[in-house]
Amino acid sequence: MQDESTIKMEEKAQIAQNAADMGNMKTVYDVTRELAGGSKKEPTSLRTPDGSHITEQAELARLWTDHFRSVLNQAAPAQLLDFEDSQEEHALDILDSPPTYIEIFEHHYNNSPRYSY
Repeated sequence: MQDESTIKMEEKAQIAQNAADMGNMKTVYDVTRELAGGSKKEPTSLRTPDGSHITEQAELARLWTDHFRSVLNQAAPAQLLDFEDSQEEHALDILDSPPTYIEIFEHHYNNSPRYSY
């Protein structure tokens, strides 16, 4: 004889199956979530620079604050890069229309390993 929890689980599974047969995916999702139980969110853990783990929210916030202060408060670079000249060299060739069948075929023919000699 089955216990009460097994019978309830089988009833829920049958409800989900009937809903799936009718295409009612919301009910399937709701029943699946109910059968699987709620999400068991574990506390976030971060490793500190010395190798220990921190799980408390205040300590996590302090660790992230220290990290971003060290990253964002750096000295300016000695030489700034000039991107304006390089943008013209690497301009993208963007199509205004989708490729034709022949263009797709030629691309595959030219880039396929079995056709390259």
